[in-house]
Amino acid sequence: RKQRKEQAAMLAAIKPGSKIVTASGIIGTIIKLKDGEDEIVIRSEDAKIKVTRTSIVKVLGVEEEPK
Repeated sequence: RKQRKEQAAMLAAIKPGSKIVTASGIIGTIIKLKDGEDEIVIRSEDAKIKVTRTSIVKVLGVEEEPK
């Protein structure tokens, strides 16, 4: 239960510019997300990828506004 609460709090705190790691090991920066939607768009190197919120396992920090 404690892990679920921590995961929910982490996912609630993400915002554009947050650098994250997915369950599959992809490291990227969030460039687009909407409240209430499960899909987010991340940028990793030169690629844009859609992932689900639940695939995020760790937030590494916050970068400056994405370009």
